Amino acid sequence: AGYGYYRTKDYVTSTDIFNQYIQKFPEDIFGHYMVAKINAAIDSTGSQGLAVPHFQKAIEIGEKNPEKEKSRLLEAYKYFIEYYYNVKKDQATAILYADKAILLDPNDAQLKANREIIQKNDPKSAGKKPVSGKKPIKGKD
Repeated sequence: AGYGYYRTKDYVTSTDIFNQYIQKFPEDIFGHYMVAKINAAIDSTGSQGLAVPHFQKAIEIGEKNPEKEKSRLLEAYKYFIEYYYNVKKDQATAILYADKAILLDPNDAQLKANREIIQKNDPKSAGKKPVSGKKPIKGKD
């Protein structure tokens, strides 16, 4: 039922149902994972970090049985790669999650390419240099 509400973007009802699921099955990844996905949809830029605690809990549970929970773990790791790189500007933590994801899925070429890009581009220095290599045009004071 909760997934149906999630698909129709009724996030309040969906969250209520998945929170009930979490109360009944606190050590099952599914409820935490779905609440994380709901919060990621609500906070699509990640700027509020709404999905963070829920993906953290999903990872905590999923890492106990990574082969069984591979797809959910991968999605959580990918969320954190993006979150730590783009929102928190934390290159090292983004790489940590990229490495975890690559260990789980060593044949994912996109993950490897993203890790390489992150490794070469410190997010804290992004925007300091003009992308085109040309000097910025100064306005009149």
